[in-house]
Amino acid sequence: MNQEKTINKQKKLHKNKKNNELFKKWLNNFVALMRFQYRRLFTTWTSAFIILGPFGLLVITAFVLPSDALIYLLMGVGIMTTAFFQFGYTYREWKQNNSIKSNMSFSEHNIGIVLISFILFSIILSIIGTLVYLGLIYVWFYLLNIGGLKSTLSTPTGKFVGYKWDLVFYLTLISILLSISVAYFTESITSTSTSYTMFASVYIIIAIFGGGFMNISSSWFSDLANNSWIRWMQVFIPHWWINYFTLYFVTHDVGTIHSMLKWIPGEFFHNWSLFMPWLYGTIIFTTAVIINLVRFDI
Repeated sequence: MNQEKTINKQKKLHKNKKNNELFKKWLNNFVALMRFQYRRLFTTWTSAFIILGPFGLLVITAFVLPSDALIYLLMGVGIMTTAFFQFGYTYREWKQNNSIKSNMSFSEHNIGIVLISFILFSIILSIIGTLVYLGLIYVWFYLLNIGGLKSTLSTPTGKFVGYKWDLVFYLTLISILLSISVAYFTESITSTSTSYTMFASVYIIIAIFGGGFMNISSSWFSDLANNSWIRWMQVFIPHWWINYFTLYFVTHDVGTIHSMLKWIPGEFFHNWSLFMPWLYGTIIFTTAVIINLVRFDI
């Protein structure tokens, strides 16, 4: 009996040791992947595109687009470019030619570690980027009063009222998740960094000019889409649903995000926009995972 207890105890200790070693290995891999992304962020041209792209859009459009709508336009474009050119492009680079991969023994568990690390870094960067964009808008519109736009973001007493923080939080969350899903899918169906960059750039252009980003900022674009067949083409663009949701919020005095998330009678597209981004994101991300697993290629 004592011998059996001793054997069971040794087995338990061995199992615990094995689990500890496995956890330590996973943690080391996770840290290595985070460091890789951090280094790549400051050593590739994509980092400049992520940082300067939205600012350039701000400078170009600040004089012709409504400032309250431009806030959400910059948020959406900034998050999308971060997902495509940080998450997707860096993930593609890592899969192709980095020494970390050769030192990792991949299994179904390691696939999860890889995705979690890349997604987490992209989420952190997107949140930081969103705060930077909001800060740029605050300086541009309110402090510097470029284009005389300060009055549109102020109360009669001069108080800054440019941000609806509940909407900012919701749009940041859903935009990050959907953008990462689309970027991951784009990466899964391309074979090289060049082809990925081409597909990503095309999607970003489609999303900006056909997916509703410009609709948010221009009544002409919005009216054109609402009164033509363009609307029925846009419903197939995942980001269009987020932008329609935002457009409705900007153009209607809805109130809080709590009110916005309610079913509104007669508002067909708004009601569908409550869950279509989540549905699109889930389907697209799941499809990308399946494609990568079938290809034996994380």
